[in-house]
Amino acid sequence: MTGTDIWGWEGKNVLHQKCGIVFPYLIKNPTGYPLKVSEESEEKFHKGKEYLVEDSKSIPWRFEDWKLMREVRVSKLFICYEGELTSLFQSVMSPTQSKLRIVLDRARWEAVSGISVVRESVEVYPLCPSFDGVTHCLLCHAAIRDNVKEVIFWSTFQVPNNTSLPIEISGGSCSVPIEAAYHQRIKIRPYSGFGFKWCKEALAWKDLVKHPVRTIACQSINLEEPSQRLTATTIYDKEDSSVRYYPKINLRLRASIEIENLLLFHIQFYLLLLGVAFQDDGFVGLKHSQYAIVDTNNPEDFPVENRLIMEDEDGLKIKLSLHFMRVPLCH
Repeated sequence: MTGTDIWGWEGKNVLHQKCGIVFPYLIKNPTGYPLKVSEESEEKFHKGKEYLVEDSKSIPWRFEDWKLMREVRVSKLFICYEGELTSLFQSVMSPTQSKLRIVLDRARWEAVSGISVVRESVEVYPLCPSFDGVTHCLLCHAAIRDNVKEVIFWSTFQVPNNTSLPIEISGGSCSVPIEAAYHQRIKIRPYSGFGFKWCKEALAWKDLVKHPVRTIACQSINLEEPSQRLTATTIYDKEDSSVRYYPKINLRLRASIEIENLLLFHIQFYLLLLGVAFQDDGFVGLKHSQYAIVDTNNPEDFPVENRLIMEDEDGLKIKLSLHFMRVPLCH
């Protein structure tokens, strides 16, 4: 990557920002509640301005120390030595000032203070007080993306989607709302426009921990069409004993069959039922390959095959090997 490429990439972001205003942070809120965010100040008589972030919304953010920013503005009226001015600007961006204070609006919990977002990290904060013997938790994930640090507040029950289809969750979020994560069950389906119903089984977090691997079937609205099946794997820290009492889990969704191409050229593939014909033009200079069985419920009569054979216009055959492996549950 050249300097010109970097400027072309960064320049698009710079040109879309207001003159003199840079927002190095982006705060996202998929908690299920409106979120009030303010900069934490060490001065008791100075309260940082609160900003409201609605559920499933985001706002740009930057830290400003009110006292140091005032000194910077005053210093512009005088002639200062370059070294003094430089050290002053460095103090404005001091990491000790980069802490947040948040309040979950319309909720019963107290404010959460001292949230540092200086470094990329994943931190879990307990919410006080506890109710009915349950201490709910808030997860803060800080990570850099496209030269902006995204700070995401959400529950500890998340549903990463590793399929090629957009997925809907009852409640409409890839992170289950905080209280719903503990007390309620969830249902899953592909995007409603694809014509599939919600899965029949409602999933509770305790069942997901007890049985971490399962197949989720979503029936088609058109009964003549097959159901959409997804493989769901519950990922959690097995050394964390608190998982038995509170959902600190990821429910990772994957396709039942994943195909990885390790060749040096592109391929086209079709997954078909035996006996189904299809129209295929193939590649330029190549015919389509022979069929290979990759999954079967009758291995004696139809065993799984580990080789594909292609043939070009001159009759030269190319043998491609197929390697099957089970995806590790920890991934």
